[in-house]
Amino acid sequence: DDFFGGDPREFTYAIREGIDHLYDLFYHKVSGRSMEMWIPSIDEFRRAIHQRATGDVQQWEMHNPYTGQTEVFQEELRNNPTSYKLEIDIDSFRLFGFVDDTSLPGARPGGEASRLNRFTDDIQRAFYSGYFKLHGMKAQVVLLPNGMVGSVFVASLRQNDNGMINMSRLNSFLYGLFLAAGTRLGVLGLFPAVYGDAIFTNSECVIARANAPISQEMNRINVRLSGCREIIEHFFGWHWLFFALFRAHERLKLLDNGVFLRKVFLVSFFIANCKICCDDTFNNYFGVRAPSLEQYLPIDEVLERAPGIDRSGGVDYRYVIYSEQQV
Repeated sequence: DDFFGGDPREFTYAIREGIDHLYDLFYHKVSGRSMEMWIPSIDEFRRAIHQRATGDVQQWEMHNPYTGQTEVFQEELRNNPTSYKLEIDIDSFRLFGFVDDTSLPGARPGGEASRLNRFTDDIQRAFYSGYFKLHGMKAQVVLLPNGMVGSVFVASLRQNDNGMINMSRLNSFLYGLFLAAGTRLGVLGLFPAVYGDAIFTNSECVIARANAPISQEMNRINVRLSGCREIIEHFFGWHWLFFALFRAHERLKLLDNGVFLRKVFLVSFFIANCKICCDDTFNNYFGVRAPSLEQYLPIDEVLERAPGIDRSGGVDYRYVIYSEQQV
């Protein structure tokens, strides 16, 4: 107490105020309307992914967080017995980013709740994933070729990836953006799209990996695009290492702090964007630089406030309990 000059418990309130401030002020930098700022760069992103997916020589740089050095990687595909060069017209190439989901395991909600309080199993079930055998939250992330997070949507871990994309209405949102901007590609006038794994459903602005390719060419496209999509898996691994708090599952109390934890989870992606603006963590994977921090957060920008999340970040447990009593 003497060393810090006050009650250490006060730091809890300061951290909460800081998270609330970041969430309220910068929400639309990683969620909500965040994709609007990247519309002018869509063509650059498409060309970067196209070059890496179709070239016979692939070279990229990545920052090694353990050595602090930037390492150069080069893959000479023509010397590989399975090498090939894809012939895809750049004007009709639609992919500008990647979509996938990552989990945030937490403590079992209400593990010590008593029957006297009419605690129901539905509260635990709402956050439980039978696939992972864990309780927690899940984030749907759109990652861009410059390493920046374009959009985040947070919901319960109970939802699968397809359910997340339906709840977030990502396809409808991107469709509206590109329609308003007049962004159409090729002679068919299709919209740019994000690329995901096979669980997703193909739609106007979401392209899924072909689950059962019907030709050798389609199988080759699958392999090459899956290699490009590795950037989002690398990002999730880096994010998991960078934010040590998320590895302490037992401290993430969904029952007591569900709404606040949702804010923390979303704000972590905003902080990750700020860090990527300041170093070369993922900037050179496709040869596209992230904006500087000054470009990402212009000092004269008028920011729209975050929407209220009275019950969108979690369950109103009192409502559940009282409804059970009335029944």
